[in-house]
Amino acid sequence: MAITTGHTAQRPARTAYELLGRVCKAIVANPEQYNQNEWGDSWDYCGSGFCVAGWIGFLYDGRPSPSHIRRRAMELLDMQQVLAWELFTPIIPELYSNMPPVPGSLAYARVGVRHTRRFMAKYKDHLKARTLKGV
Repeated sequence: MAITTGHTAQRPARTAYELLGRVCKAIVANPEQYNQNEWGDSWDYCGSGFCVAGWIGFLYDGRPSPSHIRRRAMELLDMQQVLAWELFTPIIPELYSNMPPVPGSLAYARVGVRHTRRFMAKYKDHLKARTLKGV
C-alpha cells in the first residue's frame, strides 16, 4: 500500500511546527496507517501502523526510525520526555468514550489530529522556534 504524505513540498520541514502540520495531513490522508494505541521504541514493535512519533520519523527521515522511534521524534521536536508523553500518549480522552472510533478509520485519525493540533497550539512558540536544519 502506498503512503500519501498529504503535502506536495519536496523540501524537508524547516521547523518542528511545520513537521507536525505535515504529520496531521499525512494521518488524515492515511487513516489506515495511524494507530496511537500501539507504539513503542522500535519499528518491530509498531508494525505497519504509525503513531505520531512514527509519522514524525517517517516524514522527516524518509522512513520510520528503525529503533528508538520516540527518542528520534523527541530529538526532532526538541522536547523532554514529559512534554513528549503529552503528545505521544495513547490515552486520548476521546478514544475512551462510550463509542470510540475504530483504529484505521477516518474518525479515529481525526481524533489523533485534533489531539496533535491542540499540542501544537499549546507549544506553538517552542515548535516554531525549533529549526530542523542539521538535526
